[in-house]
Amino acid sequence: MNILMLLEYNFPGDVRVDREVESLNKAGLNIDVAICTKNPQLQKERKFEWGTVYSKYISKSVFKFSALALSFPFYFNFWESFISKIIEKNNYSYIHLHDLPLVKVAYKVSQKYNIPLVLDLHENRPEIMKIYKHVNTFPGKFLISLDKWAAYQKKYVNLVDHLILITNEAKNYYIEEFGVEANKISVVPNFANLPLPLEEYDQKLVEKYKSKKTLIYFGDISTRRGIIELINVAIKQKDNPTFHFVFIGAGTGVTDLKEIIEKENLSNVDILGYIPMNKAFTIIEACSIGVCPFHRNIHHDTTYANKMYQYMALGLPLIVSDCPAQATIVKEENAGVIFTAGDSEDLNNKLLELVNDNDEFTKMSKRNIELVNDKYNWANGAKELINIYKS
Repeated sequence: MNILMLLEYNFPGDVRVDREVESLNKAGLNIDVAICTKNPQLQKERKFEWGTVYSKYISKSVFKFSALALSFPFYFNFWESFISKIIEKNNYSYIHLHDLPLVKVAYKVSQKYNIPLVLDLHENRPEIMKIYKHVNTFPGKFLISLDKWAAYQKKYVNLVDHLILITNEAKNYYIEEFGVEANKISVVPNFANLPLPLEEYDQKLVEKYKSKKTLIYFGDISTRRGIIELINVAIKQKDNPTFHFVFIGAGTGVTDLKEIIEKENLSNVDILGYIPMNKAFTIIEACSIGVCPFHRNIHHDTTYANKMYQYMALGLPLIVSDCPAQATIVKEENAGVIFTAGDSEDLNNKLLELVNDNDEFTKMSKRNIELVNDKYNWANGAKELINIYKS
């Protein structure tokens, strides 16, 4: 069986896509991947044991229209031509599209060539767009229509042959809000892909983090992800030598954090910036507590981040905000504590509550490792993905 995967750019590089390709190939399927590139030197075909990656150069002018594709078709036209040429020289049993933007094109092509379309949504794009800076400032505020993107999503999630989502909360949302039939939806969670590779990092820093109750935030650093609430806790604990706070990642919120650190003269916070995944895991393993402090919105309420299960796999108890998808797991598995999203005071209180019972903290650390080894790992999560194509 041959599958054509559509991903707008960067392969490999998206953790979810990379491991889906690997798992489907191990199950006996052949995968081709189509991406675009803004570097003309990278326009080529790359052969792998599992299939071919087709990379097509896209000009900067055409790429800029991606956010405006519902009004100006240049970006969609580029992709329709690209995909059609691939299909015309290969036989595919399915088209597997990652994320929402290209669904109109993928659906049109799937109908033209009579190939079933599977839509794999990593996020609720129209909802998360509401908090993107470029959508809320000039000129995007006047050019990008959130209503059009919401209507676009509602239309096409009902037209595709099958829909893949990350959580049961997302499944319930798409059934209740958009009327998608339950039997058309599969849940393929972002569980941890074991074993997590550990690569050597600054040993002095690692030892420093091991010597304290170190809280780690890993991922996109932006205010919508609750970083300000976390830094406020660092302010509250600035005179407490027990705690240290570490941020790994990049994003629009880095400047905000640095300004607060300087203003408050915080010596208990490190911002390490972007670090390759394997080295980041080494730092996380040296830390004590993994934090997912996201703000409440429809996107965060119905998804959870890879980092939650990566924290657990490395033996970290969790502090998470009360976004339902992540809070449900933490509560059911006693994997950590839950605070009210956006509430620094509650986050601080829950931190103290978590570390107050050292015996329970140690048991929770061990239990989280066991939970991922036995249950919340990609080998289990991939089973539903494989069933879509094997059934």
